Amino acid sequence: MKKYRIIVLLIALALILAGGIYGYLLYNKPHRDVMKAKAEFTLTAAALLSEFESNSNGATQKYNGKILLVSGKVESIRFNDTIASVQLSAEGSFFGVNCSFNKNAITKLNEVQKGNEIQVKGECKGYIDDVILNNCFLIK
Repeated sequence: MKKYRIIVLLIALALILAGGIYGYLLYNKPHRDVMKAKAEFTLTAAALLSEFESNSNGATQKYNGKILLVSGKVESIRFNDTIASVQLSAEGSFFGVNCSFNKNAITKLNEVQKGNEIQVKGECKGYIDDVILNNCFLIK
């Protein structure tokens, strides 16, 4: 009976150790380099928003976690200490595409003004009235 307990204890310790190593590696996994990644879809802000509005579940499955190249007209720009947010308008809709830029990509936004047509590459993170793009970079 003692031999059985020792074996169970060793297996439990091995599983705990493996789980700890997996968690550590997952926590320290580097972020995806959106700038160097190839865009999987290229579309306008209006087309992207329209797809999410007409079939939210299907569009989420199609675009979530993917790198998108989105073009549109700048509705607003907001700067924070470490991030900036650019809202691309979708013609005929109150909502649009919300693009979040981290501190490394903010410098190019100084030249962008409301009403400019721009192209943004970012990672799609879903839809909450607006389509959300994170880790964005200004293309043109």
